Amino acid sequence: MRRRKQKLDDARQALFSARFSSLREVKTAEQQAVHRAEKALEEAEVKFAAIKRWSSAFEQQVGPLLKQVEQLRTMSGTTLTRAEEYLGRILGALDEYALPPAQAESKTAPESNQFPGS
Repeated sequence: MRRRKQKLDDARQALFSARFSSLREVKTAEQQAVHRAEKALEEAEVKFAAIKRWSSAFEQQVGPLLKQVEQLRTMSGTTLTRAEEYLGRILGALDEYALPPAQAESKTAPESNQFPGS
């Protein structure tokens, strides 16, 4: 929009300068340039207003969804960690169940003797 305002100012200045000259064609060309620059500036202002509305609507619509996604991310991080630990315990129990009794005792025996004084 700044560029279009600058072009409009330049075109108005050129029109002002052309008014002091005696060339009628130049004045008409300068008037057309000012008209084009005004129209371009008006289009830019309309687009800018639409973008402001869209930005506001976007924030209002996306804000609650973003909050839900963050909650899901937080919950999934803690829940998945707990689920992984739980599955690890289940796999350990299944390994102990699947091993023959002699191997299961030898596997658990060193763990029960961790503390030599007990």
